[in-house]
Amino acid sequence: QLDVAAEPQERGAKRARKETERDGPSVATLCSKLGIRSPQTAASAQEYLRRSPAARDAGLAGRAACVLLGCKMFEPETWMPHDLCEVAELADFDTDAYPELELAVLNDLGFCLVLPPSGSADALRERN
Repeated sequence: QLDVAAEPQERGAKRARKETERDGPSVATLCSKLGIRSPQTAASAQEYLRRSPAARDAGLAGRAACVLLGCKMFEPETWMPHDLCEVAELADFDTDAYPELELAVLNDLGFCLVLPPSGSADALRERN
């Protein structure tokens, strides 16, 4: 049920989360289930998903790839594709197909995984 008092963007985000959860865990849920420590990992993974058509088209595997890329950037431990299989919904994750998916996501992102600090992108746009 939609919250009519919520802003339109917020309602859209809630609807997208519900649709995503029907198709498997969201980025935030995957991060939680994997025990991700850094909030930057989840935020970055969500941004990677937003910017990558290949990740969105791949569904759950694409969301998992974005989480893994976030882990590689912002988590102190080393993360590998087989680590994703610890999540019940990803028990059958195709680790052999992962390198190709990761490359497609990286291409979509222009091989740039570092995001500007909150608000700085908006400030930069205003100056230009």
